[in-house]
Amino acid sequence: MSTYSKPWLSVADQIAHLQARGMHIPNVDRAKRYLTTAGYYHLSGYWYPMRSSGVVNGQRVVLDSFLPLVSFDHVVAMFQFDKELRTLLLEAITRIEQALKVDLAHHLGKEDTFAHLHARHFSPGFVNPQPKLLKNGATRTPVSHADWIISHNKKLTRPNEFVKHHQRKYGPELPIWVAIEVMDFGDVLYLIDGLRQKWRAPMAVRFGLPDESRFSSWLGALRSLRNLCAHHGRVWNHASPAIPATVSLKELPQFSSLHGPPSLWNKPYATFMIVAYLNKQVVPASRWQQRFAAALATIPAAPGIDIKYAGAPANWATDPTWL
Repeated sequence: MSTYSKPWLSVADQIAHLQARGMHIPNVDRAKRYLTTAGYYHLSGYWYPMRSSGVVNGQRVVLDSFLPLVSFDHVVAMFQFDKELRTLLLEAITRIEQALKVDLAHHLGKEDTFAHLHARHFSPGFVNPQPKLLKNGATRTPVSHADWIISHNKKLTRPNEFVKHHQRKYGPELPIWVAIEVMDFGDVLYLIDGLRQKWRAPMAVRFGLPDESRFSSWLGALRSLRNLCAHHGRVWNHASPAIPATVSLKELPQFSSLHGPPSLWNKPYATFMIVAYLNKQVVPASRWQQRFAAALATIPAAPGIDIKYAGAPANWATDPTWL
C-alpha cells in the first residue's frame, strides 16, 4: 500500500517506506524537511518515473519499487528543476496576460467605453448559450455573458482603492480600460472567447495566430499551465487538461518539431513552445526563450528521467524557437 493512502504515518515511517521500496536516503534530516514542507504525495509525482516496471498478467505496469541507484537527492533535484521552470513560465505567461488585457481594452474601448458590459459585442453563443450534453448524459449550460457580468461585479465589491476612487468620482460603471485591471486571466479569456468574429479574428492575427479558433485553444492551454504554476503544480511532465490545437508547417513552420503524432500536443513541451512563441509576439526582442532553454537543459541526470517524457524531441535544443 502506498504511503500517501495512509496519511497518519509519521515522516519517519514515510522514509522507512521509501527505503523498503529501494530508495537511497543519503541525508535523513534533509528528507524529513522536504517530506514535511513539500509533502509525500506532491513529491511522488517527481519520483514516479524513477519507479521500476514489470509485467503483470501479460501487461507492463509500474511497480511500487524503485529503479536501481535511485536516491532522494534525485527527487529533490527534480523538484528544484521543476520549480525553476515554473518561475520562468509564470513570468512569461504574466507578460502575455497583461498584453492581452491591454489589447482587448484598447481595441474594444475605442468603439465602446463600456464594451465588456454590452452584449452586442459578443457572439450569440456567449450571450445566450445553449445547454450541452455531457458524456454521462447530463447537461451543462456554459457561462453566459450575464453570468460573467455578475461575477465581474462581485470583484468590484472587493477592497480596491483605485476602483473605489473611480466610482466615487465618475460613477459605478468602470470603462473597460479600468475594469480590465480587476479581471483575472479566466475573466479575460471568457471575454475573448465570447467576442464576435469581427473582434476576435484581428486579435488572433495581432498575436501571430492564423485564426481565432487556434487562438482560443492556445490561450486555454496557457490558462491551465498558469494555474499549475501558480499553485505549485508539477509542470515538466504533466499532461495539460487543455490540449492546444495543432498547426500545420505551412501555417507556422516554427512548430516543425511538433509535426508528427497529434499526441505530441498533449505534452508539456508543446505548451512551452506556445509560451515562447506568444511571448516573442509580445516582446520581439525578448531573451526569455534562451533563458528557458538553458533551464530546461539542466534536467537532472537521474534513473528513469528523460526530457522525452515532456514531449521534447532528441534535438530540441537546436530548435529555432529557443535560439
